[in-house]
Amino acid sequence: MVDLIAMDVPSDIAVQDRQQVQESDGPSSGTLSGEDERDDALMQRETINLKNPCDNPMETDTVIMSLGGGLSEQEEATAEVQKICDEEVCSLRLFTAPIIMAGMMCGGLAESKQADAEVQQICDKMKDHAEKKAGKKFNVFTAKSYKTQVVAGRNLFIKVHVGGEECVHIRVYEKLPCYGGDLELSDLQYPKSHQDPIEYF
Repeated sequence: MVDLIAMDVPSDIAVQDRQQVQESDGPSSGTLSGEDERDDALMQRETINLKNPCDNPMETDTVIMSLGGGLSEQEEATAEVQKICDEEVCSLRLFTAPIIMAGMMCGGLAESKQADAEVQQICDKMKDHAEKKAGKKFNVFTAKSYKTQVVAGRNLFIKVHVGGEECVHIRVYEKLPCYGGDLELSDLQYPKSHQDPIEYF
């Protein structure tokens, strides 16, 4: 508590007081007695304590510990906390994506997987865009299988059954959650058969 109170006093006051004491004692002989040396060392220490504690990391840590205390009680996460977490994940993915890609072959596609409900929902949202790009209406638009690619977000390469023996391959870009997680139809290959493997395009 003594250090915290002392920090409110400007350091130049301590220096001025020291100068006034020296002037009142008369001219210095240039040699300090043992008592004068102790006084001078004490004044230097007091002057340091009067400075901004941020000038000294150790002093800053002491002040923070004195003022901050321990952790608060645990609370349920709020929407604001979730937003912070999403932003951190976003930054991490942006940083690691080039490293992941550097270790992949050209194309960098993961193994093919059977389409699930999530992939079908993506296809449902992309159906109108795919029809416009292909210049044809599709009676069915059923996701069959897909591959993914890690970028600053995610690319999905999806094989979609569009009726009969025909399929279409679509590439959908999914943005990171911190950028809204929006979906974009990047490209399309049509016609494709059930036997055609999903490849990078």
